Amino acid sequence: AQGTGAVVALTSGDASLVTVPASVTVLAGWTTMNFTANTTSVAASTTVPVSASFNGTTVNSQVTLSPAPVVAVGDVSIPALVGGQSVTGTVTLTNFPRAAAGALVTLVSSDPKTFAVPASVLVPQYVSAVSFVGTSTVVSNIKNVTVTASYNGTSVSGVVAVNPIPTVTITQADWMTDTHMLKIQASTTYANSILTYGVDNLGPIGTM
Repeated sequence: AQGTGAVVALTSGDASLVTVPASVTVLAGWTTMNFTANTTSVAASTTVPVSASFNGTTVNSQVTLSPAPVVAVGDVSIPALVGGQSVTGTVTLTNFPRAAAGALVTLVSSDPKTFAVPASVLVPQYVSAVSFVGTSTVVSNIKNVTVTASYNGTSVSGVVAVNPIPTVTITQADWMTDTHMLKIQASTTYANSILTYGVDNLGPIGTM
């Protein structure tokens, strides 16, 4: 373009899907110029023609719009726990929600008396995974509880193992008179066991 530049007229073949500015000015000494086009969502792949005209010449092009990826539940994971404890689970979507309201995923426990989950969890916009807290009750035997996460017509289930309170066996206990420390060695049937210790008639004073 020379002088004050060239004003190129732009036209969209379907302004309801692709909106372009009425014109764009190519600056003097330049041969190209960028412009911004706004689009709307489509249910299926759609091609929209776009034309540029200047000085009696028109060049046609096209833009192809693709539907947004389907957002569905991809996974729900919950680590095992001892009954009476709470645990953090995770819901993962196959893609992040694009709506400002995010994605409201419903949660259902197959045995809410043993392991309870919130009725739903909100996955924010542009986030693909979110955590939630599940609570459990004490059980006499291991119980496997299924938790189902549902959104947008899709459902995925995960299983959480609720374990009975483990047995902790104290194998050695020594009172260190010089440091006034209690040294305890113990074995357990569960990796995350908690041993509570205390003094007779005074109740528990700590855990390990």
